[in-house]
Amino acid sequence: MAKKILEVRNLRTYFHTFKGTVKAVDDVSFDINEGEILGVVGESGGGKSVTGFSVIRLIEEPGKIETGEIIYNGENLMKKSENQMNKVRGKDISMIFQDPMTSLNPVYTIGKQIEEVLLLHEKDLTKSQRKQKCIELLKSVGISNPESRMKSYPHQFSGGMRQRVVIATALAASPKLIIADEPTTALDVTIQAQILKLMQNLVEEHGCALMLITHDLAVISEIADRINVMYCGKIIETGNTKDIIKEYKHPYTEGLINSIPDLDKDKKKLESISGIVPNMFDLPEGCNFSPRCRYCKQICKEEEPELQQVGQSHYIACHFPLKGGEK
Repeated sequence: MAKKILEVRNLRTYFHTFKGTVKAVDDVSFDINEGEILGVVGESGGGKSVTGFSVIRLIEEPGKIETGEIIYNGENLMKKSENQMNKVRGKDISMIFQDPMTSLNPVYTIGKQIEEVLLLHEKDLTKSQRKQKCIELLKSVGISNPESRMKSYPHQFSGGMRQRVVIATALAASPKLIIADEPTTALDVTIQAQILKLMQNLVEEHGCALMLITHDLAVISEIADRINVMYCGKIIETGNTKDIIKEYKHPYTEGLINSIPDLDKDKKKLESISGIVPNMFDLPEGCNFSPRCRYCKQICKEEEPELQQVGQSHYIACHFPLKGGEK
């Protein structure tokens, strides 16, 4: 049985503003196992990225982690000081951010930036060993002539190559968990596929776990082992990828799947989920998805559904789960 590397329990991260309180992450619980790829999917404003940033405690004011436990390898990260967390970030848990250009310092060479991670977390390495490891890392992410490209600056790389450098930097200290926040959003479709395949291969080779955050269900359906579907700060459906894609039970998941282009079907226009994501300052009573749900009944407007088990590892928060894609 795979070992749990991360356990998140009843996580709540709120943003307190003059306008009111935004419950960006509201009572979220999930696990990630060693060597596993967990996909986190949902529309913008669903709480996906805030969940990822909360795991490594990179929440800035007015945001605050109100309650919850973040257990990494048996240790509660919520009880660690900021200095202790700095030793965890990069070494044990790494982050791949959405825009590689803002993740890289434009005035330092690529080699220098990867070497900084090694200087911080691999202090026993000599200068020549650090250089050799930088070369190996760049080679592992598919950058040709790594020895010469180490001397290049970020602006001398394409978007896809910059993202490969960011991935190499994230792997530098051999972390056990990588959190990737929309890592392919700024890239074209062909490069997206290459980056996703690269990340999948690296997980298999290094044995690390990957938490892949995206708004695109089609993206993670190809490589994720399990999927968390988030809406308005909550996990509303979770299960193995096969369960979510083939046996989905939540109307919101149904909407996400139906909005994926299907080249085998003759459609004049793509299906979409009606309505918009509710104002996070003024969420509806009952189920947050009820104003957009075509199956909504009175109880949905009055009572918030709790996660209930509908399969071996399949859970859903809905009063009236779909059966084989239909009510």
